Amino acid sequence: KISGIITIVALISIFNTIMTSNISSSRSLYGVSLEKDIPLLSYVNDKTKTPILSIIGATIISGIIILSTKSIEKMAIMSNLFIMIIMIVINGAAYKYNDDKKNIYKRYRNIVSIILASLFIGFGSIQLLK
Repeated sequence: KISGIITIVALISIFNTIMTSNISSSRSLYGVSLEKDIPLLSYVNDKTKTPILSIIGATIISGIIILSTKSIEKMAIMSNLFIMIIMIVINGAAYKYNDDKKNIYKRYRNIVSIILASLFIGFGSIQLLK
């Protein structure tokens, strides 16, 4: 009975992570696209005022994560890897546009975040291959 409750809690947690990352990643992709890094994703629907292509892109990636995994553990790892990929994209854009010469700490903070996220992706990928 306890293992069934833990499984339900784990499924709800994974679903929440995927939904939250889908919502935030589509908005993050839209924000990056406004800086002309990915101009295709900056399209906003005139009627709904939403970044349709960013939402579709993030949904497709989330769908691939969900459909390509056969276990809860792998789905959790894949959703975390997806969050790290979005973190790399956002920190890469922040590094590119942060030209504050007086506060060099900001630029190095972005580089450290990119390196740590890349390491996490590497270790997570190893876990997926097991």
